[in-house]
Amino acid sequence: AVVSTQSTGTIKARCMEVAVTQFQKGDTVLFYYDEVKCNYLVASVVPNEYQYFLHPDNLSALGLSLEGANRKPWAIGTIKEKEFCQARKVNNRFRVPEGKKFYRVYAQQRAPTDDAS
Repeated sequence: AVVSTQSTGTIKARCMEVAVTQFQKGDTVLFYYDEVKCNYLVASVVPNEYQYFLHPDNLSALGLSLEGANRKPWAIGTIKEKEFCQARKVNNRFRVPEGKKFYRVYAQQRAPTDDAS
C-alpha cells in the first residue's frame, strides 16, 4: 500500500510504502494508540490476523509515551525485531485474553527518503 500526501506551495509531495498485513522485519508500519488495550499496536487491514504490539521498552525510540499528557495518537516506524508471544496470565500488560497469541515488536524511526527535503 502506498500512502501519499500532496501539497501546495513550497512543500514537496512525498510517498512512502507502509505495510498493512503480514508484518516482517524491515517493514515500515503505522503504530496507533489503542484506548482499550492501553498500548500502541501496528495498524492492520486484516482483522483476524495476529495483533502486533509495540514493546513498552521501545516507546521512546519512536518518541512515544503511554502517559496521557505526552501520548501521541500514532507514529510511523520500521520493525527491527518481532517476538511471538502467548499471554500466560488473565491480567497482562497487553490486555489480551489468557492463551491469546500475538507479537511484540521493536521498532526504530523510519529512515528519511532520498526525496525528502
